[in-house]
Amino acid sequence: MNTTPWWGAGLFTLAGTLVGALATLSLGLLNRRSERRRLSRDDKAATYPALVGAATRLGNLPVWPDQDDPHTLHREVDDLAQKVAFLGPRKVAATVGPLLTTARTLADTIVRIRTDSRPGHGDKIDRRLAPEHRAAVEELARAVERFAAAGRADLEIRGDYAHLINMTESSRREIIDQRSREPGAGSREPGAGSREPGAGSREPGAGSREPGS
Repeated sequence: MNTTPWWGAGLFTLAGTLVGALATLSLGLLNRRSERRRLSRDDKAATYPALVGAATRLGNLPVWPDQDDPHTLHREVDDLAQKVAFLGPRKVAATVGPLLTTARTLADTIVRIRTDSRPGHGDKIDRRLAPEHRAAVEELARAVERFAAAGRADLEIRGDYAHLINMTESSRREIIDQRSREPGAGSREPGAGSREPGAGSREPGAGSREPGS
């Protein structure tokens, strides 16, 4: 004899329908969440390297000849930095500010050198102003290193980033020393095996007359 109340079968049917609906809804939410994460990662995987590339172009911009406007390159860096600050987590966003600051400093330095001096022999920078330019380039390179390290960690990319901005050997060694003091050190020297940019060349402006002399 069936002792199930007349309304029991209806409840069991309703419960089964609800469970099925909830499972479908949960699966749909998980799929949409996974898709959002994938799209977010894709956006970051495109924007992070784009910002590094823009900063690198500015860092490698020659002062002479004065064909390209450094402030145009800086605006490109700024636009990409805003996207990174929007997409990236806090650790990545924290490295964007210094990168923007050093990029602006370098752009202003190049403009000032072009305004206050003339190119030396072979389009070399006036030797009185060359240290200022070199320091601005190296500060930008350090900021790019820090941003790239944070971005690669966010994207779970292993290994070190070897930037392509011209730097002196002493500045490169400083970055390596900083890395060696970090947890999990033992990374490769950026640009190892390559000669220092301009190695063997004469000091910028050496042998040429100073502007106005």
